[in-house]
Amino acid sequence: MEPTKDANGVAWCTGSGYAIRRQALENIGGWPVGSLAEDTFTSSLLLGSGWKTAFCHEALQYGTVPDTFTGHLKQRTRWTLGTLQTALKLKFCMFGPLVKGMSFFARLSAFVFAIDAFFKIFLLIALLTIPIVLVSGGQLVAYSTNAQLRWQIRLCFASLILTRFNEWITYLPSGYRLAQRDTGAQLWMAPFHAMTIVRSFILPSWLGGKAMAFSSSGSIKSELNERDPKTRAPLLRRLKVILWDCDVYLHLLYILFVIAAVSYSTVIGIQHSSNIHKLLIYLLTHAFWPPMLWLLSVTACCEPIRYAIWPPTMPDREQLLDRDPKTGIARPKEHWKKQRYTKTTFWHEFQYSGVTIFTAVIFFGAFFI
Repeated sequence: MEPTKDANGVAWCTGSGYAIRRQALENIGGWPVGSLAEDTFTSSLLLGSGWKTAFCHEALQYGTVPDTFTGHLKQRTRWTLGTLQTALKLKFCMFGPLVKGMSFFARLSAFVFAIDAFFKIFLLIALLTIPIVLVSGGQLVAYSTNAQLRWQIRLCFASLILTRFNEWITYLPSGYRLAQRDTGAQLWMAPFHAMTIVRSFILPSWLGGKAMAFSSSGSIKSELNERDPKTRAPLLRRLKVILWDCDVYLHLLYILFVIAAVSYSTVIGIQHSSNIHKLLIYLLTHAFWPPMLWLLSVTACCEPIRYAIWPPTMPDREQLLDRDPKTGIARPKEHWKKQRYTKTTFWHEFQYSGVTIFTAVIFFGAFFI
């Protein structure tokens, strides 16, 4: 995202890897408080005061990231909550003295990111809508004539192809695989983001509402030690902590619910279709409407469960570094700077490509409906 934002002059000063002029910091009144995302808050105040920000698309600094599942959840939900806190304090960057120096693109960027945080709730609702509609006997696609259905299929195909082209182009700066992994994470993280927003902004304390505390990403530890093969907690304990304590049982229930809904809908279609043509139309307008978003959602929700069972094994931190014996300064080894590919990497792309091919087949088949 940052290279795209930088091209529009609205880059964020993210995390600890940025430099700032003292004059600029003093001009905005020092480090701002009142938001868990202090880096984005600082960036918005700088842009609002007429200062410029820039993103250096070069690996100059390597920091500490969460090395546990609980640490990852706390970091990502803190980002979402902090973005909303910043937006509320700055009136969504639409007006006010703190943002009077912002350009149009700076205001637009801040507004879109804030609204996107709220849309985590609607994303969760959308994920639940598909199986609810199927299990209740409804259909996902409404149409009155075959001509309408053909046009919906054509538009669906065009939307998917344009989306794929957009991904290939916009993912170039960060790498296609990294961006696709982040997209999948948005799906399975949706319940955590939604619950964080509801608890922090909507629910009163007597109904379970509570404020989130700040914890730096590198300081969040876990007794599971899931990435250390020597001290890793046993499987049953990992499942208990991740599935129950971290609420991943919600993902398991969702997976079972979707599979049951799709199976039920398909069986009903087979039982009530008098010929193959009606059966194909039924399946198409119910569970198998391209690009079968329920399949991509189920795969994404399997990710935290797969992590609990087969966590990655990470080498000791010193094995990743080249340390200068005289100065003690350590730098990452070149080998560990490169992105690595695993079986799950190819499985995701195989599934995504399969869905694209399926949509194309339906598109060409629509000419014969």
